[in-house]
Amino acid sequence: MWPKRTELQKAWRYFQAQRWQDAEQIAQKALKERPQAEAYYLLGLIASKAEDWLNARRQFQKAVDLDPWYAPAQYSLGLLLHQLGLTVAAIPHYTKAVEIKPDWAEAQINLGNAHLDLAQLDQAIASYRAALTAQPDAATAIFNMGTAFQAKGLLTEALACYEQALQFNPQDSDAHNNLGSLYLEMNRYQEALYHFDQALTVDPHHVKAAFNRGRIFQQQQQMDHAAQIYQQVLELEPDLVAARLELAHIYLGQGRYELAMGAYQTCLKYDRNLAMAHNGLGTTLLEQGHLEPALQAFDQACQLSPHDADIRLNRAMTLLLKGDYKRGWAEYEWRAAQQPATGRAFAEPAWDGQPLEGRTLLIYAEQGLGDVIQFSRYLPLLKNLGGPILFETPLPLYRLLQPLSTHVTRIPQGQPLPKFDCHAPLLSLPFLLGLETIPPPLSCLATSGLAVSQVTGYPPDAAQTLRVGLVWKSSAYSQTAKKRSCPLELLLPLASISDVTLFSLQKEISPEHATQLAQAGIFDCRPHLADFADTAAWLTHLDLVITVDTAVAHLSGSLGIPTAILLPFVPDWRWQLKRPDSPWYPTVQLLRQSQINDWQILVPQIKDLVVRNISMKKSRMTEL
Repeated sequence: MWPKRTELQKAWRYFQAQRWQDAEQIAQKALKERPQAEAYYLLGLIASKAEDWLNARRQFQKAVDLDPWYAPAQYSLGLLLHQLGLTVAAIPHYTKAVEIKPDWAEAQINLGNAHLDLAQLDQAIASYRAALTAQPDAATAIFNMGTAFQAKGLLTEALACYEQALQFNPQDSDAHNNLGSLYLEMNRYQEALYHFDQALTVDPHHVKAAFNRGRIFQQQQQMDHAAQIYQQVLELEPDLVAARLELAHIYLGQGRYELAMGAYQTCLKYDRNLAMAHNGLGTTLLEQGHLEPALQAFDQACQLSPHDADIRLNRAMTLLLKGDYKRGWAEYEWRAAQQPATGRAFAEPAWDGQPLEGRTLLIYAEQGLGDVIQFSRYLPLLKNLGGPILFETPLPLYRLLQPLSTHVTRIPQGQPLPKFDCHAPLLSLPFLLGLETIPPPLSCLATSGLAVSQVTGYPPDAAQTLRVGLVWKSSAYSQTAKKRSCPLELLLPLASISDVTLFSLQKEISPEHATQLAQAGIFDCRPHLADFADTAAWLTHLDLVITVDTAVAHLSGSLGIPTAILLPFVPDWRWQLKRPDSPWYPTVQLLRQSQINDWQILVPQIKDLVVRNISMKKSRMTEL
């Protein structure tokens, strides 16, 4: 660094003494005598001290143009470009500097940092390793290499790096935070919490560590505690949008819609281009039944993040809930891009809806059993496509869907598939067939032939009463089970109505509910429900079915049995909003909450429905 010439040496002494103007005058004088890379380099350093970045860049560039092998200028130009956000432009200068001086650890580290910023992880790791070869105790290189390993998903290697960095400096709050983040990613919550707490002990204002503590409790479904932590984080840093966004998600999940809307809207004040905030706002509006504003929010989210499958599906659900099937079916195809993937991976191509011309088409079931019953109506429409149709059928529905064998070849799910040429998921058929109208349900379903009235314990006088089937709980495996399920206590008073016999068609029953059924005199059909063909046999012996949104609702509707479906304030898309009937099933009546989570409000409607059906059955029996 130090020149042989006395004048430039004097300029460096002035620079070290922070006498910038004197150093600049002497360096300029030296340049008048003869262009020198070192003098330009010094002028670049002086300009940097004055934060005159444009002039600094100009002087460093002159230095490397004059002498490309002058490593300090190459490095400083790379560092300046990197700090200005011109990372791609910085890398060649860092690279030249370490080519000249391979053992320059600081330059290797910053070259690694530039690669890391560009997600060039392998190159970043190579640079950090070169830095550690030159300086084995370079804690920054060890720490940053851990960050690169973590980004690559090499968690064991990242763990070793962070632990080694903490050996060099146990008070490194960033290393504690990153190690905690790694443990959080591995679902090792106690170790994660320890390191976040250590980071906050070293630095009580370490916002990232405080935020990550909230993530621990959020992932463990301790939402109130997580919300409290995020609120504390926002007191430290009110403009930390990530914390406010997570707080909004928690409020949404808890059904605290006003708080969720406020939090999402505040996020958007800080960043109008935050797609997830628009998406969350849309979901919040949708859960309150505000379809048009929700759709506008989802549209905005889609514009900002057009390839986000979750956002596109939220838009699809809103369109379908509106009854806009043309746009809704097209948007619904985004479910194939969801992570984790919901579709099937086949070597054969997906079917594009064109005539088969002798090719064999495989249709496979997806989502719940109710969805399969509902969408099986589309399978007979494939018979004129000009090729064989295979349908991979869920086992619980295999006997029920036996009549489909006149149109398709059914393959029990889990069995080896025969050869086929193309494939499609069942719920894509309306889109692939270009349908905007809804065909009639598949009414020709097979019952098991179970002699229901001969079952042990069957109420002997049931046929003289109104026989009502009950289902009050959605499948525990459904993400919306809590929202769709109503309390059994809501239906128990029906047992006290004269001329009614109640049958429970619920497959999953707690011991407490089993006791309540027995005490109320409600016949429990569970022992006689091996599959849905058995369920269909029971349904054909009923006069009325009262059910929440489950597969039984679809089966009962398909069989043409009078069915009342109890729906939450904003139901699944297929039931639309407000209308009392369903375009999917002519004999279905929809009883809807008029307020969010208020099932009690449906009690008078349910009782009135039962009483009216008793009267109608008595009239029919009198006529006979």
